[in-house]
Amino acid sequence: IIDEKRALELNFPASKFKEAYRLTVKPERISIEAVNPQGILHGAITLIQLFEKATNNTIPAQEILDYPDMEIRGVSDDIS
Repeated sequence: IIDEKRALELNFPASKFKEAYRLTVKPERISIEAVNPQGILHGAITLIQLFEKATNNTIPAQEILDYPDMEIRGVSDDIS
């Protein structure tokens, strides 16, 4: 968990702190940085998805900065 000052340094949008995260994969380590536990959860889910798609249990070095565009997640189904 990081503080809001560090989040701004990492280019997290201030309005998206609640679920934003940064996932960094390097040959020597993997890290997830977030302001809130929800961000850590979403970063961990992304990491799991990367491993599910990996070949030989290897994922490439990368950095992902992610956050939801909308505050409320859901599905709308209009069948009219």
